[in-house]
Amino acid sequence: MRQAGAFNRDWPVVLAIILLAAALRFPALGQAPPGLYQDEAWNGLDALQVLQGARPLYFAANNGREPLFIYLVALAVGALGPSPAAIRLVAAVLGTLTIPATYALGRTWFNRRVGWLAAAILAITFWHVPLSRIGFRAVALPLIAAAALAAGWRGFLPSPEPGSSPVLGGEGPGVRAADRRWLILGGALYGLSFYTYLAARFTPLALAGFGLYLVWRQAGNIRLRALVWFIAAALAVMAPLAVYAVQHPEIVFARANEVLITHPEINKGDLWGTLGRHLLAVLGMFTFRGDTIWRHNLAGRPVFDPLLALAFAAGVILCLARFRRQPTAAFTLIWTGVMLLPTLLAEDAPHFLRAVGVLPVAVLFPALGLDAAWAWLGRHSPAWVGAVLAALVLSASLGLTVQDYFGDYVHNPVTGYYFQSAAAALAAEVNRTIGAGWDGQALHVPAHSPPTQGRVVLARRFWESFASIRYLVPETPNLVIADSPAQVPPGVPLRLFLWPYEPTRAYLEALPRGIRLSAQWGPLARGDLEPQPYALYVVYSATPARPETDPLARFEHGIALLSAQVSRTTSASGQPALRVDLSWSTTQPIPEDYTVFVHVENNGQVVAQHDGPPGAGALPTSWWRPGDAIEDTHLIVLEVPDPTGQIIVGLYHPVTLQRLARLDASGQPASNSAEIK
Repeated sequence: MRQAGAFNRDWPVVLAIILLAAALRFPALGQAPPGLYQDEAWNGLDALQVLQGARPLYFAANNGREPLFIYLVALAVGALGPSPAAIRLVAAVLGTLTIPATYALGRTWFNRRVGWLAAAILAITFWHVPLSRIGFRAVALPLIAAAALAAGWRGFLPSPEPGSSPVLGGEGPGVRAADRRWLILGGALYGLSFYTYLAARFTPLALAGFGLYLVWRQAGNIRLRALVWFIAAALAVMAPLAVYAVQHPEIVFARANEVLITHPEINKGDLWGTLGRHLLAVLGMFTFRGDTIWRHNLAGRPVFDPLLALAFAAGVILCLARFRRQPTAAFTLIWTGVMLLPTLLAEDAPHFLRAVGVLPVAVLFPALGLDAAWAWLGRHSPAWVGAVLAALVLSASLGLTVQDYFGDYVHNPVTGYYFQSAAAALAAEVNRTIGAGWDGQALHVPAHSPPTQGRVVLARRFWESFASIRYLVPETPNLVIADSPAQVPPGVPLRLFLWPYEPTRAYLEALPRGIRLSAQWGPLARGDLEPQPYALYVVYSATPARPETDPLARFEHGIALLSAQVSRTTSASGQPALRVDLSWSTTQPIPEDYTVFVHVENNGQVVAQHDGPPGAGALPTSWWRPGDAIEDTHLIVLEVPDPTGQIIVGLYHPVTLQRLARLDASGQPASNSAEIK
């Protein structure tokens, strides 16, 4: 009854914390972070296989993955369709559910105030916020572990009477029915944790360590029969996966063997030195310097901000002081130490993903520190002072998390590079053309889209290199995944998504003659080991030609300026700008590549300009075919919002800087530019 009464008093606070956690985890899941990391995409691809009838116990692709998260993703993708948000929705749900599980853990192990303080700290801790917003299976481990530890511990409580010693002592050899139910639930959840993430494989060491502690403390009074119920339930649930691991160790343990510091390529011949450096890094991750991998942390940000770091240190000291007389304090320290081993013993320490098993227990330390400060203030000042202190500390932490995640992290270009946002943008643009699949914004993707005339040629390189594209782009009759220009279908309209750093001209030569052709560069991408970003793709749009009109100007080599349109806009940096859309043609092959200039001149002085090859380099003049219309856009950033003067256009050789002559009606050189406005 004491537990139920505590919960009844706490539920408004716990509900408020859950709503706060949800507000940090659910909004804009498809856009923050931008793109879709390859591991997320692999989970989505496997979810699609599940929806098609596959039922693996362990997913072997992408270094091997436990199944629980992927089956949950299959439910989401089945309901919402293949989108980034469908994958991340599962993570957001699991992350939010971890909040009440952490409350139950803190309340059961310590007291109700520690419970909701721990829940609040986890809700606003930066580490857990991005973890709950990306589709990684690791997010399931803190939830299942916290629920298992809370339920199992409640089953070990021998009686509800005040002063009874948890685990030690109790009613004798028997186990009450109520206790048995909690023990079976805790054991089943613990067994289920092995289906979440590989760090769960270290948990038996934590339980064994705590068992040794109990033997050391009071061996004769351990409730062995209670342990049997817990262990039996755990073994029953984990047995299928254990059998699979015995039968396929090369799959289940392959990833672990690759990242351990015992690998010579990782320790560089200095195993003990590497271990020492990792130990210092891991010990400092909570207060000084955290994970440097941008994928799941603002590089270098420690787990706790300065105020919570002080509370964390106080909580550690309290647990050390209570180690001998309070089993839960001992268990908190033992679990934390053991669950840091996955990052301590692997490359890239500290690594927040590998250390994820420590999360629901690690937040107990600052909760204990704040609880102790609250209690001390309650003895030496009005009761509300402790509550105000806790509220101020938590509010400051919340503000820093919001700023760091939704400001610095989400909008940093590095985040987009890590999550392959350019590949996701390509997928969305392809889908908008073919009229099917995720459009770049929607949470729900219709299973049946209306017919469309849009046709796409997609270079196979993208299809094979990016799991996100295979997950997001549906294979429809309007999509051609091309290995060669011979696969370009006849007719227009047609869009070609090509890799721009290998020959693309042959694909353009395969297009029909007499078309309008434009090019647009895709967003920037950068691989993990690449120093500089680059445009991931270029998309060529081929449409029917416009009716012929007299050109605005003619130049050497048969070049004609067919049309020009000027409009006002703003640059990416927010400065006023002019957008100049030009249309070119030629009557003969052009032997060299020329640069287009667009100048704003006032009394012969250039006051603003943009010079560049046609199509920003994607449509060089040597590629122009007689009869085609080449669309070419230039953006002129203005120093003065409304400059006076005229806009002139022309072409010049990029090496000699010699301008091409504009020809008069008789074909004679008249000037070296054409005025368009």
